[in-house]
Amino acid sequence: MQVEELKILIRMFPIWATGIIICAAYAQLGTLFVEQGMMMDRTIGSFSIPAASLSACDVISVIFWVPVYDRVIVPIARKFTGREKGFTELQRMGIGLFISVLCMVSAALVEMKRLALAQALGLVDENVPIPLSITWQIPQYFLFGAAEVFTFIGQLEFFYEQSPDGMCVACLLHCPF
Repeated sequence: MQVEELKILIRMFPIWATGIIICAAYAQLGTLFVEQGMMMDRTIGSFSIPAASLSACDVISVIFWVPVYDRVIVPIARKFTGREKGFTELQRMGIGLFISVLCMVSAALVEMKRLALAQALGLVDENVPIPLSITWQIPQYFLFGAAEVFTFIGQLEFFYEQSPDGMCVACLLHCPF
């Protein structure tokens, strides 16, 4: 019995390993996105937005996308695919990973615009914010929230269905090894 369970785990390992991609993108929320935001205009009216506080947009995005996913996207997908859950677990994870790529493209476009503006104003070597509003970062946070919803729902369903009965799925999803 243990040999069969090990075979199941070995077959699931490549799917588990794809989680590295979303984790690498997730790491950008607390690093690249914050650094990028620190070098942008963080004022809206008389209020100054701390760059790290924009990560709340990710949480708001997840809160937005979960019901949209459940009440809108899955029923539409169900009509096209004929599947009860709309998409397979692997399709959900793939869609989430694709959206995470779109998130990184959005961040790259904002950074390209920020750097071009810095160069045009002669501020490349200066440690001062560029006159580009931090609100330009909101789409990248919003996209990442959608990526999280698709990827993590797909992962949870996949591992709950495929893992051996005696295994703790939470351990599989969060094990660093």
